[in-house]
Amino acid sequence: STNSRTSTDDDLSEELLKKTIRQVESLGVPTIILHGGEPFYRYDRFRRLVDHVAHSTCLWTFTSGYGVTLERARELKELGLFGVWVSLDHYEPEVHNRMRGHGQAFDNACRAVEFFEQVGVYTCLSLIPPPDFQNRHEFTKYYDLARDLGVAEIRVMEAKPSGREACRGVTPHSDAL
Repeated sequence: STNSRTSTDDDLSEELLKKTIRQVESLGVPTIILHGGEPFYRYDRFRRLVDHVAHSTCLWTFTSGYGVTLERARELKELGLFGVWVSLDHYEPEVHNRMRGHGQAFDNACRAVEFFEQVGVYTCLSLIPPPDFQNRHEFTKYYDLARDLGVAEIRVMEAKPSGREACRGVTPHSDAL
């Protein structure tokens, strides 16, 4: 994750990732999702991986919106990116920014949605619902934001150990959600 990144020394090698992509494709797997931290953190490497995926493969990624520009969204679409999940955890900018530990996180996410939609990438939101979303009315406000942004889907994910939350276990969804 962007906010927990201090070194790239332990990243998997690009050659290993490319080899794995080809092996997965040779098995006939129709969809590949490239994620694991923020892909735009090392955009040039990410672009090369996207370019390595066959155009017959349905290619997706996750992003917080960090580092997304209209030019990059267009380039990824041209290289074969089909869909993107943009992480947006709350409809209130201040709450989302606090949850993400970055003062521009909400704006980055909304701008990424706009850019990906503009170039024709299938665009969705993903979130780990905060406790106040146990109240249906609060989740409805999030739904309204998603509708206003024009995204195709909302992916509600369980909290899992990654980034700042690496020390925690998986938190299952509530019955209300």
